[in-house]
Amino acid sequence: MKPLHIFGIVCGLVWATIPLFLSELNSSTGEIVSVYFAGAITGLVVSWLLGLLLPEEKRLKRICIGFASLPLGAFLFGVNLSVLHGLIELLTGISYRMIEYRFAPIEVGASYAMMSVFSFFVVGLAPLAIISTFRKRPAGVLLPRAPWKGVK
Repeated sequence: MKPLHIFGIVCGLVWATIPLFLSELNSSTGEIVSVYFAGAITGLVVSWLLGLLLPEEKRLKRICIGFASLPLGAFLFGVNLSVLHGLIELLTGISYRMIEYRFAPIEVGASYAMMSVFSFFVVGLAPLAIISTFRKRPAGVLLPRAPWKGVK
């Protein structure tokens, strides 16, 4: 597994903690596990997309892409969580909040995306999303630079 993938999964797990408590998705162990699993999947996908889209040295473009990654990540998280809850209900019969009334992954994703941008939480979430785009190496700021990088 590439360092970028590990970084994405770790970021996804960290980001999943936010809706875990804000949306009160911590009522059961199964729900908590599904939130973190959806967060890991989302982190992996978003970090992969950012790796494809981010320019090397264009600061303004990085800021714009970083801000756009916030609703994108929130949307993907909502869709992933809703699909996971649907699978859990299909396989076990246990129904969690995201599909309690009906299965609507696009609506759940859109709701999370809107809340990530059009709520008070954007004050803390947007800077985190933007900062995550300013990593100079694939492994991100949490992992050390490989010794052979930057050697001419």
